[in-house]
Amino acid sequence: MLIVAKMVKQKSLFIKILTVSASLLILSACSTTHSPKLVASCAQALDKATQEYATAESLGFRDTSKMSKASSLIAAAKIKQQEDKYPNCINKVQRASAYIRQAQVSTANLKP
Repeated sequence: MLIVAKMVKQKSLFIKILTVSASLLILSACSTTHSPKLVASCAQALDKATQEYATAESLGFRDTSKMSKASSLIAAAKIKQQEDKYPNCINKVQRASAYIRQAQVSTANLKP
């Protein structure tokens, strides 16, 4: 009798663990769905920032510190895009664009 009671208890515990695991799996699947607008927004902003960076490089902006920060943020944004963290992607791209604009201003102030 004691063995049967232990087996029933273990089976009950197993069912509870299985139920909780299934619930967590469903919740995590639901949390990773993103609106198509957010996905497109990240992709478009990333393309634009990449183009801005390439243009700035070709024009020879001299503020290497700001350009380096922009480059790092663009790379980080690409990673966030791959991880489906679109709000983070957009944030990083916006910050990268700001650094590129600052590099433009710095370079314009340096020219005689």
